[in-house]
Amino acid sequence: MRPSLVWLHKQAGLFIGGALLLQAMAGVVIVFKHELEAPKTLPVSDHIISIDEAFASATAASDLPIIRIDFPASSKDVYRMRMMGTDQVPHLLEVSASDGHVVSQSLMLAHPLEFMLHFHQTWFADGLSTVLLTTIGLVGFFLSLSGLYLWWPRQHKILQALRIRGPVFTPPFWFSFHKSIGALACLIVAMLSITGALSALRGTVQPLIKQAPDIVAFDHAPEDQGSPISLDSMVKTATTAVHNMTATDMRLYKDVTLVVLRGDDSFITGRVWIDTYSGALIRAQDARNATWDVVLYDFILRLHDGDIAGLGGRIIVALGGLSLILLFLSGFSLYLGRRRAAVRRKPR
Repeated sequence: MRPSLVWLHKQAGLFIGGALLLQAMAGVVIVFKHELEAPKTLPVSDHIISIDEAFASATAASDLPIIRIDFPASSKDVYRMRMMGTDQVPHLLEVSASDGHVVSQSLMLAHPLEFMLHFHQTWFADGLSTVLLTTIGLVGFFLSLSGLYLWWPRQHKILQALRIRGPVFTPPFWFSFHKSIGALACLIVAMLSITGALSALRGTVQPLIKQAPDIVAFDHAPEDQGSPISLDSMVKTATTAVHNMTATDMRLYKDVTLVVLRGDDSFITGRVWIDTYSGALIRAQDARNATWDVVLYDFILRLHDGDIAGLGGRIIVALGGLSLILLFLSGFSLYLGRRRAAVRRKPR
């Protein structure tokens, strides 16, 4: 069994190693997205303009439909308006939270952090992204567990098995380095791999809008329903319906608005669906009434990005990503070294 597992581990690494490297490189950066986002040079003010005022500024600056609004953390922050162009290319428009002026407007993928986040979540593969990301995650999970099995010392001399041997950058060095890093990081890598695969399966672990089947009734609403109600009033309705949570963003669908909320004492994301035109509450969801699949999905997402444990969790996730990078570099160096050695041994 062991020789077969060694062969499978090697082939799986060669098959998906490059993809895991790219996922890890993007993940290590975007896990600190909030901390890395460049601070804006904005007026100092204790006042935060209303959502409706920010929305008015954005619509005056652009004709593109707004599909999502991310709320500012303070008056020094910005409202981030995500827009969708006619060519289905997302745009990002930022409005100052203190005075309402437009800070920037550009393609979303022109922002390095947004580009890496979109790549990490979709690989720009549209319909194939679920299959691709699930495959990467499952193969990464197999590599971490098979690597642990192959490394595990038979006489339980764990510390001795973790030693790095041989001259630096030689095959014995890369072999022991690869095994040691893999053994130390295998559980984190396994967690990141399986949660990444599961989070990509959006059809089985239901996300966001699919959790409210009664929203379908609003898809064919009459055209004379009037103008949308105030965005601020919808957020007020949401925060009243879901206790002890703060609204973080809202998603603007055709006839329904989804307000997303977060609380400090729960990893469950609050979600409130509101009729855009009447302001009627369609459905409110929080930790009190969330179904098992919602709880599982939110747990998977917050475990994958480390947010479940705050900054410490994100640091652990980043270390897992760094270990994946080191595992790829050491594994590929070991593979190249053995290929060169095999070529030298061939008779000429």
